[in-house]
Amino acid sequence: MSEASTTVTVTHVLLVEDNPDDAYLVRRLLNRSSYASFELQIVNRLDEGLKLLGASQFDVVLLDLNVLDSFGLDTLLTAQLSAPHVPIIVMTSLSDEGLGVRAVQLGAQDYLVKGEVDSNLLIRSISYAIERKQVERELRRHRDHLEELVAERTDELVQINTKLEAEIVERQQAEAAERAQRQFSEALRDISNALNSTHDLGEVLDRMLANIERVVPFDLAEVMLFEEGIARIVRAHGYDTATLDKMLGMRVELIQMTHLRHMSETRQPVLLSDVLNCPDEITIAQDSNWRSYIGIPIYHVEEVIGCLSLMAMEPNFFTTVQADHLQAFAEQAALAIQNARLYEQAQALAAIQERERLARDLHDAVSQALFSAAMITESLPRQWDRTPEKVPALLLELHRLIRGALAEMRALLLELRPRSLLDATFSDLIVQLTDAIQSRRRIEVDVAVAEQATMPADVKVAFYRIAQESLNNISKHTRAAHASVTLNAEPHRIELVISDDGEGFDPTRIPSTSMGLSIMRERADSIHATLTISTAPETGTQVRVQWTDGDA
Repeated sequence: MSEASTTVTVTHVLLVEDNPDDAYLVRRLLNRSSYASFELQIVNRLDEGLKLLGASQFDVVLLDLNVLDSFGLDTLLTAQLSAPHVPIIVMTSLSDEGLGVRAVQLGAQDYLVKGEVDSNLLIRSISYAIERKQVERELRRHRDHLEELVAERTDELVQINTKLEAEIVERQQAEAAERAQRQFSEALRDISNALNSTHDLGEVLDRMLANIERVVPFDLAEVMLFEEGIARIVRAHGYDTATLDKMLGMRVELIQMTHLRHMSETRQPVLLSDVLNCPDEITIAQDSNWRSYIGIPIYHVEEVIGCLSLMAMEPNFFTTVQADHLQAFAEQAALAIQNARLYEQAQALAAIQERERLARDLHDAVSQALFSAAMITESLPRQWDRTPEKVPALLLELHRLIRGALAEMRALLLELRPRSLLDATFSDLIVQLTDAIQSRRRIEVDVAVAEQATMPADVKVAFYRIAQESLNNISKHTRAAHASVTLNAEPHRIELVISDDGEGFDPTRIPSTSMGLSIMRERADSIHATLTISTAPETGTQVRVQWTDGDA
């Protein structure tokens, strides 16, 4: 059986040494190795060594720092720069041991002191230098790879961070937009509530301007109405009291204010970034202390009835998005203005209708009673001469007519002065109503009202109106000969009963045009009272109202 052969790796060594004795010693020490093989090349100049390093592969360099063409640590630094991947062992003399330590600090793998080196130390130093250099190369490779990974991860993190920052900005913008939209919706809802709760145009416009400021900040604001070519300020915010008093109601011709005329003619908003640089077709007074302006026309159907104007002291303050938001407020303002006008018209029409009703009542009741009284008065002298026995009856009739006319007049005065209802006693009010009804028809009415009856003002008015409606129905729609009005009062309970012996009616067959019973029920409901109507054909009618003090 043959012995297994062992392959010995050859280590290529470059020695840079200008002392032949030292070079000879190194060769001899390397040749003494029984377990390693070395191929040694020797040069006495650094530049020759660098050429060899560039042309051939060496495993290690043994470097004398002081050679013919280089001296000191510069020798090491130059060699490292030319062959950074080859391990270097510095050879020093006994007097330069400190220089060897410094060389190691600068990157040499080891240093050996000439004259103190044996074969084992030299070979071991070469072996360790090669291994350490390999470890360094491996560590450097891993470090470079790690740095690449770190750089890649850093780039990824930068990209992720950039994306997150963009998402945060986008989310913040979305939240800001949502917050602005919510404020916008709440502002419109508040104005809508104002429109539904009041017909006071000034109050609605004040709330509108206050809500606008939540959505579109401003320094000054005005609401103007246009009528027959005249612009009139009806509401303003941001001015001091003295200026505001002077401005409200101020009238200017549209032809004098080109920005107002432009809105009136085109129905388009006016947005001025800087009033000092207005376009040719729109001008603003140059002495204004504000710089930005936005005007929104207020129109109903096809007619521009006014405008909403906002001003700011800074230039470039308002945006087209704000103009779109203000358009919604202008539409609400148009509704408020139209509602106010319709309400004024309705109030005027109601006043006219009330005057016409009073005139009819005055004619139907008072005028006829006075006319009959005048006829009786004229006939009295003749009756006195011809049939004096009839005079007492005529005088009684005359007294009845005059008393009824007075009662009718007092009832009409109560309509004109509702406060009188609260000043008079309930007993006096009922007597006036019964006197009035007796002047229209020969019907006997009994009144029994508790003198000690006291009731809240709203209850008193509701009871009076129900009694008035009931007695009017008795006078107009029944053939009753007798009626009664009774008011019973207890500490926390009041009951009103109105009865007649007329022909009655079928409650299920009341015409839809008849409003009397529904009005009485509404008045009873308004004071949380109970209204009961008992009737049937040919049995008369009884109206009973019961109120209980809920706080008792």
